[in-house]
Amino acid sequence: MNLKRLLYILGLNRADDGPGILEFYNKVLKPYSPSPMLGSGGEHLAWTIVTDPSSKTLFSAHCDTAESWDGQLRRKVKVDKDNIVHSDGTHVLGADDGAGIVLLLEMIDAGVPGTFSFTRGEELGGKGSRQIAQEHSAWLSTFDRCISFDRKGTTSIITNQFACGRCCSNDFGRALGDALGGEGRRFLLDPTGSFTDNANYTDFIAEVVNISCGYEKEHTAKETLDLNFLEYMAAKVITLDWEGLPKVRKPGERDTVFPGGNKMSKKRISMAYPAEWRDLRDMSFLDIMAWLKKAPARDVAGILFEMHDLLLDKEEEEEELYYAECSSAQISEGSSDGIWSGLK
Repeated sequence: MNLKRLLYILGLNRADDGPGILEFYNKVLKPYSPSPMLGSGGEHLAWTIVTDPSSKTLFSAHCDTAESWDGQLRRKVKVDKDNIVHSDGTHVLGADDGAGIVLLLEMIDAGVPGTFSFTRGEELGGKGSRQIAQEHSAWLSTFDRCISFDRKGTTSIITNQFACGRCCSNDFGRALGDALGGEGRRFLLDPTGSFTDNANYTDFIAEVVNISCGYEKEHTAKETLDLNFLEYMAAKVITLDWEGLPKVRKPGERDTVFPGGNKMSKKRISMAYPAEWRDLRDMSFLDIMAWLKKAPARDVAGILFEMHDLLLDKEEEEEELYYAECSSAQISEGSSDGIWSGLK
């Protein structure tokens, strides 16, 4: 795996409203001569790279990070002794979805058959993919499967997303998990997905899945990436027979695991129905009230649980900073090494 490329991508502020996206395109994607996928207004929704036009597999990763442009294009990232990548504690790491981007690039370099899509605006509620689904549905319908690497952890094969309900069949998920497993690693069917771009494609593509790529605590300054796992995945994905995976689910097929996602998928595409807790920020008070009246309890509980986890992470981060500052003050008053000195 190209570690230098990974660290460059993670060290770049890729907020969708900043110049980092253009920098990423020029330095990382442009050498592959990607094709732009444009919206009706000429806006860039994604860039695509095709290694084999006959392939029925679409691979997807999103370019943007969960942050706003702060005027700083480059930022520091560190690799610790356990091969875990961290930010410097002042910003998100961007392994969501920098890790997924790197896996797609590794497959392109290895000549894996497929179409590789690098979307914009996933962290804005799937802005790019939503418009792709609305304006390029015929193109999406040419694929049998869509693979995303945009899930935390090291074991998940996402079969359901809150944003759309059922996205891949259990048969597909099990076959994929078996193919990815090995060296003591296991991949399990996981019906607790929230949202990634390909949730917007389930009406047009049969098997749509999101796979763990090794990051944790995404969207926070405590985000990390397990390099050992990512290197394992990079070796696996270039040898896997993606075209040989079973196709069982039919495009648009729903089940009752997440009834809200099944019944209201069209509204969610228009963002009248939140796919995750961050979407609430873009809704008015009346929008939220209308959602609470219609949404199944499971959907509301899922988003509240995400917020609960975030608050716990924030509390832990504040406690760690407090005790680190106390410790630094006791050891050497005025020390400027900071709590990340051990990673230098």
